[in-house]
Order: sequence, then C-alpha cells, then structure tokens
Amino acid sequence: MQPLPWTNFAPPFSRVRPIDFGAERFDAMIYFGEGNAPDADHLKVFDEQLTACIAPALLAARPIAEPDDLAGQQLFQLETRPHAWAAWFAGQGAQAPAISGMMFDQFAPMVEAAIAGLGIALLPHYLAETEISNGRLTPILRPAVAGTGAYWLAWPRMRGSYRPLMAFREWLERECGSQADDT
Repeated sequence: MQPLPWTNFAPPFSRVRPIDFGAERFDAMIYFGEGNAPDADHLKVFDEQLTACIAPALLAARPIAEPDDLAGQQLFQLETRPHAWAAWFAGQGAQAPAISGMMFDQFAPMVEAAIAGLGIALLPHYLAETEISNGRLTPILRPAVAGTGAYWLAWPRMRGSYRPLMAFREWLERECGSQADDT
C-alpha cells in the first residue's frame, strides 16, 4: 500500500448512523449501504461478501457439512445487517432457518465471541480472512458469498474539488482497483 497523500485529516471514527453533510462538517465518509447518502456524490469501493466463521474447537464438537447443520446453532447477528444471514443461506443454495443468536452493534465483539466458541459469526470476507489465516476461526461451507450491500465513499457535492479529498479518492480507487465505481 502506498502512503496516504495528505497529513491533516481528522482521525477516523466509527458510528452506526450516517453523517449528515448538511449539519456536520466532514469532508467524506466511508459507509456500508446502498450508495444513497443524501446531498452527496459517491464512489463505490467494493461489494460486501460474507463468510460464516466458527471457532475450530466448536466446529470439531458440532461438525457442519451442509446448511441444515446450522439449525439450532447460535448465529450471531449484526444490528446493521438484518438480512445478512438470509443472503448467506441463499448463497449456499438454501433457505435460512429461524435465526437465533446474540445481536452485536460492531464486528469486533462478534469476532471475539466467535473465537471464544460462543456461536457462529457472519463476517465481511475481508475481516474473516485475517482470523482464518491466524487459525482463530474456520470458514464454513462456501465462503465469500454476495452480501446485502456495498462499501461507499461519499462526500458533500460542494467539496468534490477539494484537493485532499480528490487525492484520497484517487488513492482509494488505485487501492481497490476495478471494484471502485463512481456514481
């Protein structure tokens, strides 16, 4: 990765609700959704892909060979992705069972709960890859199925020619390659 071409941006932070560019002073945001932030221009960064992950010890105790094996399991849910499990099951060619499991508002505690063997985490593939490569989680069934949205860069229309923002957009497009798509 090349170094970022600017130095005076505010540090990033995370929150569930989107930024209102009309009421808040931000140059840009990256968010998960449909590319519909009001009064903003957008760059599609990439589509979300989902991978279901389980702790290796839990998988050894409860083997999973097909989607039906997930019935009755603790399937962790994320507050901002209410239809994610349905999309994942569809990607497996199966109907989703009744979903029961803890509800999280962030992926980090969901990952830790899965590593602890408390249930199965449905994660964006880019997050799952790190835990899988470290051996802390194991993917189940088909990994990286289509999710329910995409990640977007959005910025206020009136700030589109702001040079640091332009440099950031260009850098992000280079890093994401052909997945990035202006809208």
